[in-house]
Amino acid sequence: MGAIVDMKNGDIWLVFFGGDAPDGWALQRLSQDVPRAGGVICADGGAAHALALGILPGITSGEDPMPKENKNPDLISNLKSQISNLRLQSSPLVVGDGDSLDPKLAKQLQQLGVHFRYYDPKKDFSDGEAALDAAIEMGAKEVYVYGALGGRIDHALANIFLLRRFSPLLDRLMIVGADCELFLCRSHEKIKGQAGDIISLLPISQTVKKIYLEGFSYPLKNEDLTTGSSRGLSNILKGEQGSINKKSGELLIIHYKQ
Repeated sequence: MGAIVDMKNGDIWLVFFGGDAPDGWALQRLSQDVPRAGGVICADGGAAHALALGILPGITSGEDPMPKENKNPDLISNLKSQISNLRLQSSPLVVGDGDSLDPKLAKQLQQLGVHFRYYDPKKDFSDGEAALDAAIEMGAKEVYVYGALGGRIDHALANIFLLRRFSPLLDRLMIVGADCELFLCRSHEKIKGQAGDIISLLPISQTVKKIYLEGFSYPLKNEDLTTGSSRGLSNILKGEQGSINKKSGELLIIHYKQ
């Protein structure tokens, strides 16, 4: 299990992109976050993921839009048991250009009280970027993004690089995948997990200076990492907690879950 920050109800906002449906670790994380969620925003087709998990109101036809190959029955059952604890501060919102969500499904969601914000398909930003803009506008402080990985690699990379723009505007912004979490390192980070967890550190600015690691199999002691270097790949957490300190630069942390 990974680190879950202690927060009051309503401090967490859940954002769903239209990539791979949440599975594995993402379902475990959602089960812990749903009772504390204050808002739900979906980037167009991401609404189908939230709907399939019961986080958006159910469709009247009784159909299940989640592909069978993505289902993990035990994890989904555990998540759905938490849905009754969902107490949103505002109605769920779907944003985007409407090209990846079935129009019939969109109409049903609108009838059930889900708000929609449509954009011209010729816009110069992604639906995911619009969703994060909306989260900031609505007062989100901590945002966890699901469905940002998988599918086209350019889409996945663009989603990851959204961390650069939005992380400074939030207390925490994290992308949650089926087997990992991705976030930008602040000046100091405590990493909680299990001994043997793989942690990769990837510089996404030219140089990340004076990185100091404790609790890892391969320590760094006030050393620099530069873009294009693979030195930060596949470090290993020695116990249940490690720490990362850096002086400057943008460092992407990828924490793989067991």
